[in-house]
Amino acid sequence: MMQTKRRENLSGEVQYFAGLVRCADCGSALNVSYDYNRKRYNGFSCWVYKNYGKNRCTSHAIGWVTLNTLVLNDIRRNAAMAAHFEKLYADMLRRAKSESAQNESARLRRELTKAEKRISDLNKILNKLYEDYALERITAERHKSMSEVYSSELSELTERCKQISSELSKSDEIEDNISSFLPIIRKYTDLHELNARILNELIEKIVVHEKEKSHPVRVTFFNWSW
Repeated sequence: MMQTKRRENLSGEVQYFAGLVRCADCGSALNVSYDYNRKRYNGFSCWVYKNYGKNRCTSHAIGWVTLNTLVLNDIRRNAAMAAHFEKLYADMLRRAKSESAQNESARLRRELTKAEKRISDLNKILNKLYEDYALERITAERHKSMSEVYSSELSELTERCKQISSELSKSDEIEDNISSFLPIIRKYTDLHELNARILNELIEKIVVHEKEKSHPVRVTFFNWSW
C-alpha cells in the first residue's frame, strides 16, 4: 500500500482513500473528483465508467463526506465491539469463515490423523520386514516385493500429509488474524478523524456497489467483510 501511486492536488494534499476504494462490478479503482475552487474533494465514481461509458460499467458514485462518515463510523463501531465485547466480537470474526470451510477443515484433520497413524504402522511393518529378511525368515525376493508395496504407500501418504498440513495452515490463519486484529482495532474507539496511516493499517479495501443494491458500501478489515 505504501508503494501505491498517490496523486496530490494543487494544494499538495494527498487523498487518503487512494488505492482502497474499488468498484463492486468491474473491480476497477474509483476516481476521486476535486473542487479546486472550494479546495475540497467531492466524491468518487468508477474509473471504467468515466472512461468507457455505461456499456462497460455504471457510475458507482459516492460522495466524499458520505464515504468518510461511513468508514469512520464503521471503524468506531468495530473498535467499541472489540473493546467491550471481545469474546463476542472474536466469535463474530470466526463466523466470517463459512460453515462449509469449517466442515472441510474438520474433514482434513480427520484424514490427517488417519494418515499419520497409517504412516506409523507402515514404518513398523517395514522395520519388521527388514528384520525377517536379516534373520532369513523370508527370502530376498519376498522382502523386495513387499517392501516396494509398503514403501510406495508410505511415500504417497507422507506427501498427502504435507498437502493437508498446508491446507490446514491456511485455514488456521483465521486465529492469527483475530489475535493480531483485536489490539489494533481497539485503539480506535474514540477516533475522530481519518488519515492514510489508519486506513492502511485497518482496511484491505472498500467496495462500492450501485445505489439500488441493499449494501452500497462494504468495508473489508483484514479480510473480514461487513
